[in-house]
This record gives sequence, structure tokens and C-alpha cells, in this order.
Amino acid sequence: MRIVYVNGARSDLSWHEMRKLFWHPYFVALVLLASAFVIALRPYDDMVDLNVVRLTIFYANSVGFF
Repeated sequence: MRIVYVNGARSDLSWHEMRKLFWHPYFVALVLLASAFVIALRPYDDMVDLNVVRLTIFYANSVGFF
């Protein structure tokens, strides 16, 4: 898989290396922290229905976990 960044840098990764990056503890913690931020602080409460956002995050985390 070739990733080309905005500044023109390139990164060639195999699918196995890419999967390892997605399961890195820092990446998992970042995703969980962002989910907790949206659920706990409700920054988008006036723009969207929070129940929909909560369910979307819950299902996305569940599917991603399994």
C-alpha cells in the first residue's frame, strides 16, 4: 500500500505492516479517547442528535474490535 502525504512524502507499507499500525496501543488509545470525548463532553450537541452519534461510535468501535 502506498501512502502519499500532502507534502509529497511517500510511505510504502505491506498490508501486514498496515494492520500492525492499526492495532498499535497508541492508535487504539487515540480512537477510544476521541470516542470518549464525543460521548462525555458532547461538543456537537447543538448540531446533531447525540443519540445517533453515540450509536454510530458504539457500533463502529464494536465492529472494529471484533
